[in-house]
Amino acid sequence: MKNVEDKVIAEQPTFQHKTCGKRNVGGVGFRITGAMDGEAQFGEFNWMAAIVRQEPQGDKQPLNIFLCGGSLIHPRVILTASHCVFG
Repeated sequence: MKNVEDKVIAEQPTFQHKTCGKRNVGGVGFRITGAMDGEAQFGEFNWMAAIVRQEPQGDKQPLNIFLCGGSLIHPRVILTASHCVFG
C-alpha cells in the first residue's frame, strides 16, 4: 500500500492486455431495444462509462439518472468533464 496525500491506495495492477480500444462489434449480448439509427450496443465500446446519479424511489430500486459520459483511462480511473461531478 502507498500513502498519497493522506489517502491509502492499492499497488498498481498488472496488465495482460496488449492493445487498448478494441471494440466489441455488436456489444456483449445484451441488445438495446428500439435501436434504429446505428446506436452503439451495450458494451460495444468497453472503454466508455456512464456517470449516473441514483435517486431513491421509496421501497423500489433506486432510479439511475444519466449525467454524463466518461472514458476509462485506467482500471480504476474514469476521465470526464469537471462540471459532470462538481456543482
